[in-house]
Amino acid sequence: MTVMFVSAYLSFVEFTLCHLYTHLHYVKTVSVFLNTFLICLLLPFQENRRRAKEEINNMEEEMSLAQEQLRARREEQERKSSAGSVR
Repeated sequence: MTVMFVSAYLSFVEFTLCHLYTHLHYVKTVSVFLNTFLICLLLPFQENRRRAKEEINNMEEEMSLAQEQLRARREEQERKSSAGSVR
């Protein structure tokens, strides 16, 4: 009787471990799926943010170039006006 009880108990433990392993496998699969899904959802936003930062940097460079050009034109006009008044 005891041997049958131990055998039944071991069968139950084996059955439980097999089910746990199966469930863990499903949990891991679902976890990988959810991570992939979240990455797919977040990547476009990160890409848009990267592009927006790039555009802002480009605009800042263009603004600084435009300011330099305006400064150079003003200095040139001041030189011309001061050279015209000296004559």
